[in-house]
Amino acid sequence: MPHSVLACTARLLWAFAAWLLAATAHAAWPDRQITIIVPFPAGGLTDVAARHLAQGLQEELKQPVVVENRVGAGGMIGTELASKARPDGYTLLVNSPSHVINQAFRSRMPYDALRDFTPVAMLLSSPMVLVVHPSVPANTLGEYLAYAKTQNGGASFGSTGAGGTSHLAGEMLRLMTKAPMTHVPYKGANPAVNDLLGGQLPSIFLDVATVAQHVGSGRLKAIAMSSAARSETLPSVPTVAEQGFARYDVSTWIALYGPARLPEPITTALNAIAVRTMGSARERDWLRQNGAVAGTMSAPQFRRFVQDELEKWTQFNKEAKVQVD
Repeated sequence: MPHSVLACTARLLWAFAAWLLAATAHAAWPDRQITIIVPFPAGGLTDVAARHLAQGLQEELKQPVVVENRVGAGGMIGTELASKARPDGYTLLVNSPSHVINQAFRSRMPYDALRDFTPVAMLLSSPMVLVVHPSVPANTLGEYLAYAKTQNGGASFGSTGAGGTSHLAGEMLRLMTKAPMTHVPYKGANPAVNDLLGGQLPSIFLDVATVAQHVGSGRLKAIAMSSAARSETLPSVPTVAEQGFARYDVSTWIALYGPARLPEPITTALNAIAVRTMGSARERDWLRQNGAVAGTMSAPQFRRFVQDELEKWTQFNKEAKVQVD
């Protein structure tokens, strides 16, 4: 028999053996503990969403599900750890938009946000809102942009950290409106909110849950929602798009991933459980309190979404040239 035929036969036999082994493993999955890695500290929205998901997974799969916080390097330490896990459905990752933002903005990455992961499901999405101190003479986006032009160096806007969604929401507004704006980074939401309430910081984009009570009490003014649609939590606040910038759309979204080459049956099963869990009546009040909506995408739809988000932020950075390293 010719060598080429033998080689082809060997490859086919190897492929069949690999498929058979994988099929057997899938049929048994899961038969032990599942670990969800969260690359941020406990207590934040990403961590809490992961723990809500873990409860749903545990109930449906009848196996223990634990959440491990592996913090550092803007989310990259835990994310890199997840990228190196075996694609067997026992190690998963729940991450924020930093999953694609790091890829788009950092010059050195220890992993590839698309190639090294299997996008599984969107858990939730939540808009941010541009809020200002009451001393700022603006009640609409147009008035805020006019105010920016009167300030030396433009309007100062805070963020929860360089490269985060609150930072990039402000940078995208600056790029699209051409208004003069200056970024003031903080180490987290609490110090930024404290300075905003005290009048040391005039404006910031923050998630709805963090600022809704301050808007309701009059201690802050809400100028514009960052998402394409208004928030049920602050329904009277118009979006940036409604106020003249139709292409503007920036939201926080929390999502579930597996390592690259996660088998399709496991991916599909995890997606279905995630969608059911986050869309359940049990989660409704918690989502509403955080100004969030549950994800409904299939795994293929979510993969396309991740690709689109990476392309959006990569293109944005070519124009804005934001440094986060």
